[in-house]
Amino acid sequence: EITTRLVGSEMCIRDSSKSDELIRRKLSKYHENDIADAIKLLDKDTRIRLYKILGVDWTAEIFSYLEDTPEYIEEFMTELSVDEAADVLEKMDADDAVDILDNVSEEERQALISHMEKDAKDDVCLIYSYDDDEIGSKMTTNFICINNKLTIKEAMKELVAQAEENDNVNTIYVVDDNNIYYGCLLYTSPSPRDA
Repeated sequence: EITTRLVGSEMCIRDSSKSDELIRRKLSKYHENDIADAIKLLDKDTRIRLYKILGVDWTAEIFSYLEDTPEYIEEFMTELSVDEAADVLEKMDADDAVDILDNVSEEERQALISHMEKDAKDDVCLIYSYDDDEIGSKMTTNFICINNKLTIKEAMKELVAQAEENDNVNTIYVVDDNNIYYGCLLYTSPSPRDA
């Protein structure tokens, strides 16, 4: 089934007679990991066309699945302009962006970081501030944190506000007024039996 999906997504991308909108629609049926695998089979010109079709957000989602194949990362990143590549990195979770940046040359890494927006750059630099053997180098900055004094209504409002920037809502961290860890709330999807 995986091979079928991979071949299907690759064939959809390669068909240059198809309009950008049709390719986008067909690719929406595939998981980003399948598209990441298919991209590896494409030639440079087709990949460059694909990045434009996908746009920054979708390309960032797909590139986050390239971390297991570092041999492709530098080549793919250099197919984008420095500004385009920095835009893609900004849309990724900071830990995923660091995984990508770890697989480009030091010169390219510095150029990309310097072109990133301040918030994304700060998140990436925070992770880089830790040595590889420290847990901080493995962390994510994509989480939601609420104060333990909030009412349920206030907490929901805060959750919605933070979810615009942080999509990792499986664990909601709770802190006290001093920003000290108080506990966490775990979200799990209801099983079909519970419905």
